[in-house]
Amino acid sequence: MKFLSYAYRFLSNFIFLGLVYYSLNFMEKYQHRATVAILVLVYAAMRAASALRSFLPAHRAARGGGEAPVRHRRGWTGRIGTAQASCR
Repeated sequence: MKFLSYAYRFLSNFIFLGLVYYSLNFMEKYQHRATVAILVLVYAAMRAASALRSFLPAHRAARGGGEAPVRHRRGWTGRIGTAQASCR
């Protein structure tokens, strides 16, 4: 399944670059070429930012993985649930 995702990504990027290449070659005015080139750069920057953001949660979870369960176990008093059991 992972191979299919790599193949799809390669094929879609290759088709996109081909369309950009042919569209830039068939345009005669410089302003239209510049507009298409800028839009392609913005699209590529958005895809790169999205790819970089996908690595952030994994890095953050690996760095501070032990803190999240403690936050969820705290009650309205702010103490961890084991301290309340000793009051009985």
